[in-house]
Amino acid sequence: MPFAGSLPTSLPPSFSPSVATINLSPPEPVLDARHLDELIGLWLERGVADPRTAAGYGYKVKYFRTWWAANGPGRGWALRRRHLLAFAKYLETVRSRYGEPLSYHSQNDVLRRLRQMFAWASLGGFLPSGDFAAWVPSPDGEPPERQAATVEMLQRLFEAADRVLYPERARTILAVLIGTGIRRGECASIRVEDIRLYADHSGTMTVTGKRTRANHTGRRQVAFDTDTGAYLAAFLDVSKIERGPLFRNLRTGEGLTIKGVHHIVKGCIAAAGLTEQIQGCHDLRRAFATHFARIFRGEGYGDLLRRQMGHRTYRMTAQYSLLNADDIRDSLKSPLHFFDAV
Repeated sequence: MPFAGSLPTSLPPSFSPSVATINLSPPEPVLDARHLDELIGLWLERGVADPRTAAGYGYKVKYFRTWWAANGPGRGWALRRRHLLAFAKYLETVRSRYGEPLSYHSQNDVLRRLRQMFAWASLGGFLPSGDFAAWVPSPDGEPPERQAATVEMLQRLFEAADRVLYPERARTILAVLIGTGIRRGECASIRVEDIRLYADHSGTMTVTGKRTRANHTGRRQVAFDTDTGAYLAAFLDVSKIERGPLFRNLRTGEGLTIKGVHHIVKGCIAAAGLTEQIQGCHDLRRAFATHFARIFRGEGYGDLLRRQMGHRTYRMTAQYSLLNADDIRDSLKSPLHFFDAV
């Protein structure tokens, strides 16, 4: 029986014979994905310029590679849009190595990297025509509103460093991340010979971070204050390291990897009981930007913060400064303030 509103069986003479009709049962697009794992490997090798960034992306898409290896055979390696929806739901059940559910932002990062891989593969001709990146959904729900870590929280982190392996190293890593706002990869890249420490313990150091069109090497200089420098000086004294990586693996003696820095910070967060308030290294970067923006206001200071954070434009820096209505209230003067007293 035709549904209400269906086209009549005979069209009037004036009606165009080329009229488009609605197909209520369109064929479902499907991708032969038996080589999808190899494609992801090619993307990490060829599509991500910085090897350290590729390692981070690889860690994220590993969730999908593991899931597809387990679920692909039962689906005949035929990937459909609904399967990626199922993967997104699966992420809600995954727990991190610390036993915690993946946060909204972690789930979103996994899906974002997968979407980025499909877009790269389509542009490179590895996939047939079709917007496969659009198949990858976003996580359900809304991202939680981020709040900058308070000074009290950061102090608890420092105190927790006494309860993890090699407290001096953990405490110095925290001091560098909180005191400079650099990324965890940049923290892992610090070499002793690239640190310039002045008599008052302030100074500068060269770090290696993201490679961009404007900075092909990823190397840049950042500054640190006397408080941060005091932790650095104390660690240099106790570690006796004179050259090479500042932060090292205790077993191999080699420089810490990005993942190694992440694990140390996560261990301190867990020991401090702050897993709900601080997710990882990036939240320490946000804390630096927010506290700097609260203390130093004005366009000139905004440019200094942008340079310290390593951003090309202040627009990106502003996303890290988690200022709120109370910060606005502290500086706000409406037109009423300038009215003549009545």
